[in-house]
Amino acid sequence: MLEEPVDDVLEILIPHLSSADRRLQAAFLLLERIRTCVDDDNGLKTILRALALHTEPHPAVTEQVVQLLHVVDAPEIVIDVLAQIVGPTAPEVEFVVSQYKQVLDGNRSLLVPILGSLADLVLTKDLRSETFTLAHAAVSVVDEEDLPSIARALLRVGRTEGNRTNIDNQSVRGILRLRESCVDIDPSTEFLVVQVFHQSWMTDPKIAHHFLTMLRGSIAGMKESQIGSTLSSLDVSLLLLLMINPSYRTDAQWCATVCLSNKSLGYSQLEEAVHRSKEPEWRQLGPAILEMLQVYLRVVAEAGWGTDGSRVYVNWIRRLLSSLYRVNREMRTPIIHTLIALVERSVRSQQVGGGSALFSQQSSEGHRRSYGGNETSGGRDKVSGYLLLLAVACCCPVVICMAL
Repeated sequence: MLEEPVDDVLEILIPHLSSADRRLQAAFLLLERIRTCVDDDNGLKTILRALALHTEPHPAVTEQVVQLLHVVDAPEIVIDVLAQIVGPTAPEVEFVVSQYKQVLDGNRSLLVPILGSLADLVLTKDLRSETFTLAHAAVSVVDEEDLPSIARALLRVGRTEGNRTNIDNQSVRGILRLRESCVDIDPSTEFLVVQVFHQSWMTDPKIAHHFLTMLRGSIAGMKESQIGSTLSSLDVSLLLLLMINPSYRTDAQWCATVCLSNKSLGYSQLEEAVHRSKEPEWRQLGPAILEMLQVYLRVVAEAGWGTDGSRVYVNWIRRLLSSLYRVNREMRTPIIHTLIALVERSVRSQQVGGGSALFSQQSSEGHRRSYGGNETSGGRDKVSGYLLLLAVACCCPVVICMAL
């Protein structure tokens, strides 16, 4: 059987891998085939994937698979699938970790795949902390193309109990490390890091909470230089994507308001996001930028209707909408609908006196924040009047673009 094509061998043995009575024997036959080096790297991958998919974890199988790290010419292939074969018991996991340490002592080039594998294992608290320390240090030494893999490991093993938002929290430290190391990286790498963050906050919402709290400068123990610093392209992309996620929209909008007010988020960063939104992989940025309109309205109201500060923001809105309409064809209809809604809102606020309700939101902490509200009829008229002027001002450049 060792000399037969690997596909024929698997056709015979895979049914046995699912049998409680014969799975160990079938697994040992496949592992023996690997040790004889009959197959190339593709054959090795095929056999290991079959073991991961069709057999139950067993300490004896784990031991033999781990030994392959010292036998095969491409140990990274074994590392990539090992976490799917290893059982969750502490002795098995500790054995794997100890062998990984030996492998790393002789070959540091395997650091990235080993960290990825460790992040998928059921680690004890101590081993998780040890892995986090290793991944945290690796961020500054790995090649840029490996940053997404390190980011995944760092965010997975950096999970902590409770909602502590201080610099001693491993999750906070991991996010801060990635933010500092992913400045001015290639857009393709940044996109992969954004995907890693998105997958992480889907399974652990505290990652999104810590990220937004960090952007607001509310992490206890952060250095003064880290608070209110200019947001990177990665920061802006993550913030915009959180704004269109129903679970995080309110907090992300409030965070964007703070960042606009302290000038860590400016026009040039959003203009860059506008141009990036026309790329297929970044298409979600288009709706997110349009969502920023709501944040701008709050900041305009907070700055004071008709003040110099509000005029700056109104000019930003006009230019961003015009640019988004021009470079992103998919967003043209949503932009027109948004402008129509803005005109309708201004008219409705005049009719029902809804000025104070236009700029009010509830944060996840339970605090209600209001912007630009005025309970007097004169105040409501003034707010609605500025809304109408704002709507007309925003419509003009879009109409010009439509005519060109």
